[in-house]
Amino acid sequence: MPNQGIAILYNILNQAEGISCERGYVPWPDMGDAMREAGIPLLSLEGAAPVASFDIVGLHVPHEMAVTNFLEALDLAGIPLLAADRGEDDPIIIAGGPSVYNPEPYAAFFDAILIGEGEESLLETCQLHRRLRDEGVPRAQIVEQLASIAGNYVPSLYEVRHDEPCSPHGYTVPREGKNAPTVVYKRVVEDFGATNPLSQSCVPYAQLVHDRLSIEILRGCARGCRFCQAGMTYRPVRERSADQIVSSVIQGLEKTGYDEVSLTSLSTTDHSCIRDVLGRLNRRLEDTGIRVSIPSQRLDSFGVDMAESVAGEKKGGLTFAPEAGSQLRISASQKPLERDTQRRGPVLRKALPPRMPSNFHISHKNHWTTGKKMYRVLTSYGTTARSSCGRQATRALVRPVYQPIQTVGAEKDRTRRHPGPDGSGRSVGASRARDQNLRISHGGRRQSLSGHCPARADH
Repeated sequence: MPNQGIAILYNILNQAEGISCERGYVPWPDMGDAMREAGIPLLSLEGAAPVASFDIVGLHVPHEMAVTNFLEALDLAGIPLLAADRGEDDPIIIAGGPSVYNPEPYAAFFDAILIGEGEESLLETCQLHRRLRDEGVPRAQIVEQLASIAGNYVPSLYEVRHDEPCSPHGYTVPREGKNAPTVVYKRVVEDFGATNPLSQSCVPYAQLVHDRLSIEILRGCARGCRFCQAGMTYRPVRERSADQIVSSVIQGLEKTGYDEVSLTSLSTTDHSCIRDVLGRLNRRLEDTGIRVSIPSQRLDSFGVDMAESVAGEKKGGLTFAPEAGSQLRISASQKPLERDTQRRGPVLRKALPPRMPSNFHISHKNHWTTGKKMYRVLTSYGTTARSSCGRQATRALVRPVYQPIQTVGAEKDRTRRHPGPDGSGRSVGASRARDQNLRISHGGRRQSLSGHCPARADH
């Protein structure tokens, strides 16, 4: 599955009576050209059926730049690109995902756009289409009826006007005589705990990048970081109970055979019972070799005890997302690290550099001693407060953490001695620590810690 959201919708539709859902993917450009030359349309993955033969074709919009791929998919499938050009025998084209909250730039290509969470609205849309199709209702009327489902935006029922003070693009209102809502509100799954936490039903043959079981333990985020789209679109915050999480993990591991499970959400450590969940999972998975992992963490909600819990018996790595190295950029992104650090009191701050959140240094050093060998620190560039030098601020953030880790690693490995070229003992860990150089990645380009920082390195 390309993501956990698609897996959730895939399972919901295939578990419903009278509905069959198959997947389809856009091929690489050279494969698409070869398919056109051979007269082969876009096919589904499971049954190799032409995509144009389905009743409904749903497209997931993760970001705006992916829309051109959807046009390639429609063209390769032999489906007219514009909704106004489609006829009675063409499938109904719908879209959903986190980037449909502003649907107007690509509204002309879709018959209906499902705004909000799709567990309920997508199933209701498919069930309504099935009932109306069996009654012999024409395609155009079926499309209009889709607007009766909360969260569904049907662009053909609206028109753009310029008769009132507005922007040059005008404003959209329902067409006269059409039964369409003036405002389309997003759909939200109110009872999140009632949904199925085991969304993965397909186990791939090949080893993938995220080759593990994923359990969504929390949905939504109330942090309000300025750069985060998902933190706004998936509100309000809802979470599963600790009992449901633990039982779902054990059941999912038994069904899939994975040796790693990820507790996914926008901010996993904000779950009210996360420490209890990690402790119970570590006890249940003891002596099994199964690792429990969590996504990138906030520095203000991750402490030493949490670092020790996120391990199991396999010692992996940790990913932290401070987003910036300087307090100016952190404040501009509305990520409240400094306030939380001040609440911890002046004792811990005296032992650390002024820009370092207190628990960041301690967690990393302690985490290295528990066996962790890999650390990722995610920062954003080109967003806000670009006056400061991004790489210099990132060095100031990472260097105080890297140096104690380097020292601890050398001390731990100093007992492992191997004969050198001259026959004398040599500390592999110490030499590795001396020779290793910390590198920082900026947009796929690796920069040395000691490299030159230009005046405008953050763009």
